[in-house]
Amino acid sequence: MIYENSEILKVALTKTLSSIKQTTNNIILINISYYDGKSNDSLYSGLKYIIHLRSEQKEITPVIFYGFESLERIMKKSNASILNSPAIEYIQMPFKIDELSEKLLKVAADDINSDGLDKQTKQKNAIEKLRIFKHDIINAVNTVKIVYKLRRNGSIDTRKENWASVKKSIFMDKDLIRKNIVYFEAIEGHIIELLTEKAITSITNNLSCSDDKYKTLFKHLDRYSERNNEIVISYADDIISLLSESIKTLETVKV
Repeated sequence: MIYENSEILKVALTKTLSSIKQTTNNIILINISYYDGKSNDSLYSGLKYIIHLRSEQKEITPVIFYGFESLERIMKKSNASILNSPAIEYIQMPFKIDELSEKLLKVAADDINSDGLDKQTKQKNAIEKLRIFKHDIINAVNTVKIVYKLRRNGSIDTRKENWASVKKSIFMDKDLIRKNIVYFEAIEGHIIELLTEKAITSITNNLSCSDDKYKTLFKHLDRYSERNNEIVISYADDIISLLSESIKTLETVKV
């Protein structure tokens, strides 16, 4: 399998592989600059592509990266730690067929662990997921804080106007906390080495409780009243407190 954006280079590599005696069917050759049309395009997007392939899809097919830069230069770049993972090699172009043959034999014979990632890459990947999660939780806190508009004094018309404004803002994101629960469930297996089981359980419980309170807050926003005003603010306080506890836990990891 060849992952290459240049059709000319892809044809040349296909011809090169056809001249090699050993089988290459179960080996990926990929340009370090390969762009899949989905993730961010960069000079080293091929590295990110294989990290995603191994961490998300658990695809552990042996890999040979290729490019025109020296290995020493590439190893200084972000995501280059993937080159230390099992069954992964790099070959600088132009190369001799014998050199490629040696690389193919080496990756084919290498033992691959369950996810095919070295420790440093796994940790970087997990930290990135936690960083995204933390950012989304902070956004959730800031969204819930708009409820404090309801504390403003003024005429009944002003208070109702504030109520309508808060209701409109909140209703734009009914699944605000549910989305974070789904995301957190998806990354638990990745972050187990960064957070204790107790911390993960605590975050899970806080999110679940926050979601329940968020749904209740919605119900009381359905109709304006002084009583509902007080209830909504009270639930907002509870939600922010629970989410803030999760943020504190996340801050124990440098994300």
